[in-house]
Amino acid sequence: MSDGYTLYGHVRSGNSYKPALMLALTGTPFEFVEVDLVGEEQKSGQYRDKNVFAKVPMLTHGRATMRQSGTILLYLAAQTGQFGSDGPLHRLQVSEWMFWEQERLFNGVGRSRFFRKVAPGDPAVLEWLAGVGNDALDTLEAQLVQTKYLTGDKPTIADINCYCYARLAEEGSFEMGTRPATVAWREAMEALPGWAPPAELLTAR
Repeated sequence: MSDGYTLYGHVRSGNSYKPALMLALTGTPFEFVEVDLVGEEQKSGQYRDKNVFAKVPMLTHGRATMRQSGTILLYLAAQTGQFGSDGPLHRLQVSEWMFWEQERLFNGVGRSRFFRKVAPGDPAVLEWLAGVGNDALDTLEAQLVQTKYLTGDKPTIADINCYCYARLAEEGSFEMGTRPATVAWREAMEALPGWAPPAELLTAR
């Protein structure tokens, strides 16, 4: 097994973008392997032998294999010494935002975007997801009017984690004109050295 980083994912997967962006922002070289989600390669025996969850992303590094985007971000923060927390209390704040993202932001914004752009969903489901997504975006706005980044004056893996779906809000039909602090935060993330869109990072290299 290679000692380098190999990321398995798909360009349309926000969860795949998270570790790819982290690797780019930290200047860490990696190999990318596309997983054919349309053809359900993630459910194939060969892939599932490596990843019992049958999902993307997956990151391998030496003898380590990680199969959840949040776990990958935590690992990369430890390995690179970048975008991590400053101590035990700060670590709790970072963890809270990361857990919250999967419960609220991904479910509200990520799934709204999926059912509007990729696989049309039931109107009642879309209405419910819109409520979850608006609540999540309001939560981001409430925090970001107080701090430049989610846990203070510098970005962490919490910001990377939340940014990758918050950037898609308009594609989920969410109004961002009333959320200027969140828009400014997204722009600040995109101004970080090494930032690149999914199409540039989640491709064969």
